Amino acid sequence: MKINKKIVIILVSLFVLTTMAIIYLKQIKPKTKPEPWFVMSRHGECVSLEKVINYDNLFKGAKTLHDMEMILQIKKIKYKIEATPPDRSRFIKFDVPSKDIGFMLIRKQYCQEFYEDF
Repeated sequence: MKINKKIVIILVSLFVLTTMAIIYLKQIKPKTKPEPWFVMSRHGECVSLEKVINYDNLFKGAKTLHDMEMILQIKKIKYKIEATPPDRSRFIKFDVPSKDIGFMLIRKQYCQEFYEDF
């Protein structure tokens, strides 16, 4: 039985492309949900940022700090964010002076206690 060279080349090419695609797809990491922020009170007690956002109509519809920033930019409300360290990995001071809003955002591992009722 004689096999056509073109068919062999096509089959080998398909095998190589499929193998390469599988290897590539295994290397892609799924997007992980970002670590949540918590609003810290004076003595280290914390409440989730999501609960605080829902408390104020200014940030209605926001779910993250980025959403809050976008809302303020759209409404042309000045705000200030100071991060420590600058890469925003630990602490963020968030101020909206015209609305008398200011709080410290921290990661869960830095909270002393958690407020469940807010």
